[in-house]
Amino acid sequence: MKTIITNYQVIIKRDKRTGTDKSAYSSYVPELEISTDGETVEETITNTKKLIKFHLESLLDEGEDIPETTNESFIFDTQIKLQTNKPVRYA
Repeated sequence: MKTIITNYQVIIKRDKRTGTDKSAYSSYVPELEISTDGETVEETITNTKKLIKFHLESLLDEGEDIPETTNESFIFDTQIKLQTNKPVRYA
């Protein structure tokens, strides 16, 4: 049996549970196009690792290629200037 080690970038952001104001965290793995969540950062990391493992094992079982790490994801902050006469509400 062969062992392989893969590395993927994971983006985690603070989020809210749908339909509630309860705090949560979401993660996204751009190269695999998968996402999950958790109540805490630690839980989100654990859930993300489990999902990546499941996803890759599923690809292997189906005879598909394992995506290579490209580290070509970019995260940036930007400002957008809007002009409006309407009331603005923030989520």
